[in-house]
Amino acid sequence: MDDDDWDNDRPLEAWENPDEDDASEQATTTVCPNCRAEMYDDTEQCPHCGEYITRLQFLVPAFAWWVYVGAIAALVGMVASLWFIC
Repeated sequence: MDDDDWDNDRPLEAWENPDEDDASEQATTTVCPNCRAEMYDDTEQCPHCGEYITRLQFLVPAFAWWVYVGAIAALVGMVASLWFIC
């Protein structure tokens, strides 16, 4: 091949430039709720772990049982300390 075929100094043709609409559309990513791998938002199945993704999985997860037990124990402790102080 000639050196002219690899000329990087030439201006781009109109068809080589991206459209403004394409440039503004950035692919957004999210994290898989199963394996924590990064994936695109519109993905139906995680490419890493293979689990199917539903939008319900991205809602705020419920607390673990020990969080509720700890909160109840803290409330009981506060009420008991107020009871004995007064």
